[in-house]
Amino acid sequence: MPRPAVAVLATPLVTFALAACGAPAEDAGTPDKGHNATTSASQSRPTTGSTDSDVWHDSVSPAEAGGSVGPDDSPCPLPVTFDVPAGWQPAALDPGDPDGDFASMTYNGDFAVACEINAGPAGPIGHLRVWVSEEQPEDLEETLGTFLREDVSGEISERHYREKHAGDLETVEATVLAYSDVLEEQRRTRGFIVRTPDGAAVVEYTGFDRIEHEAMVPGYIRARDSIQHTE
Repeated sequence: MPRPAVAVLATPLVTFALAACGAPAEDAGTPDKGHNATTSASQSRPTTGSTDSDVWHDSVSPAEAGGSVGPDDSPCPLPVTFDVPAGWQPAALDPGDPDGDFASMTYNGDFAVACEINAGPAGPIGHLRVWVSEEQPEDLEETLGTFLREDVSGEISERHYREKHAGDLETVEATVLAYSDVLEEQRRTRGFIVRTPDGAAVVEYTGFDRIEHEAMVPGYIRARDSIQHTE
């Protein structure tokens, strides 16, 4: 079967970024440990404490599945496979030149964006993105923390981490809160990292604002709880 077309320029990624700049069930596992903190961005790791159910939304049921990404014949060939929420539209992305004009939007350290899943057709305004790296992380939490510090715009005022089973894999999950000078409000970003046979993958999302972020939680949980290595 022919491979899907790959977008050379991440148009939804660019459109969503411009909008942010002023243009407009059941839990799959019990957390093994949790961290939370209200810290400055200069602090690299949070203090230990109890998790906050309002942050993790563990009582939310996953969205209905409408397909999957990961295999070579899927819309996004990836080293991990997971369910796509019903109505969400996935598209494979080519991150392009690491030194190009859009490199800051398609590269984050060793990670390159590989897939963007648009939640818009199902209602929420936002995208779930998959980033892949060929480097094996020594510490999942540290690697995810570094990724998120580079990913968000603005100083992180709150961060939470936890180790968790996601699908068949051990992961570290995080959610951070950062102030957006453009939107003049706090924006939450949530994601998780998993090891792959050849490196690592990060799956993350923000949502246009806090309302849209919460609207995307069931879809995010569907993706997280179904993740596995691509065969």
